[in-house]
Amino acid sequence: MTHQRKPEGLTGLRRAAVAGVMAVCLGSTAPALAQDSDVPFGLIGVWTVQSFDGTPARPDAPMSIEFEESGTIAGSAGCNTLFGPLRDERGSIRLGPLAVTRKACQPDIMELEAAFLKVVGAVKGYRLEGNNQQLVLTDGGQTDLIVLTAGG
Repeated sequence: MTHQRKPEGLTGLRRAAVAGVMAVCLGSTAPALAQDSDVPFGLIGVWTVQSFDGTPARPDAPMSIEFEESGTIAGSAGCNTLFGPLRDERGSIRLGPLAVTRKACQPDIMELEAAFLKVVGAVKGYRLEGNNQQLVLTDGGQTDLIVLTAGG
């Protein structure tokens, strides 16, 4: 008797379910910042997390955030994929609410990821540094929350 290996990734039914959940989640949020490609200049593209909340990124759990022209973000939280809207709230930015896949990983990476996602939820501002090669996401004040570099 031969066993067929199941394909990796989401099946068609699961993919449809995830898409439906995303549509409901994203449809109930405030309008995205980039309705007509209004994403703040310099943010569009993939940014690699160097540190968050003073914790250095780990090579075995790469984290990134991609700011898309559509006014959404996507990326890696170390183990799982994240996605959600980028919103403008009176001149400050907000990321989320986020949807996150539910892949199980090593416990220490899952803890790191949970901490990262909590920090992402606190982002209210940003600044670009180093000839726009470094992005610092802030709490809207003086506290740096996430430091990222351009490229992925």
